[in-house]
Parts: sequence; C-alpha cells; structure tokens
Amino acid sequence: MAGLAGGLAEANFEKHLRQNAYPGRGIVLGKSTSGDLVQVYWIMGRSANSRNRVFVYENEVCVPANPGCPAVPDD
Repeated sequence: MAGLAGGLAEANFEKHLRQNAYPGRGIVLGKSTSGDLVQVYWIMGRSANSRNRVFVYENEVCVPANPGCPAVPDD
C-alpha cells in the first residue's frame, strides 16, 4: 500500500507543481520515512503584498510575522 500511495503522491507532485509555472499557494501533508508527520505550506508572491509575507515560528507554530501590518500598494 505504501508503494501505491508513494506513486500517487509523486504523480500529483509532478502534475500540480512541476508542470505548473505558478502554483500560487499550497499545502502538502504526509509522513517522513521515519514516520514523523510533515506539513509543507508555501506562497508564491507576484504582488508586493504577497512578496512581503513573512512567517516565523512561535511556540512550535508557524504564524505570520506581521499580521497587523498595513498593505503595501501594488505596482
């Protein structure tokens, strides 16, 4: 079963990320080979607001560094 799931994950990665010039934002959940849970989140920014997003770890949680920061005007 792990082989089937791994193959499906690779096919989805290929289809939705490698073949997509701009995947925007996404999240991947899974397990490492050691059995640890893994979460990956990304944002690809084109606008100034998107490029200015910064995340930091607080108490083992990833949060926006400046959630109250006013928006940056887009060019």
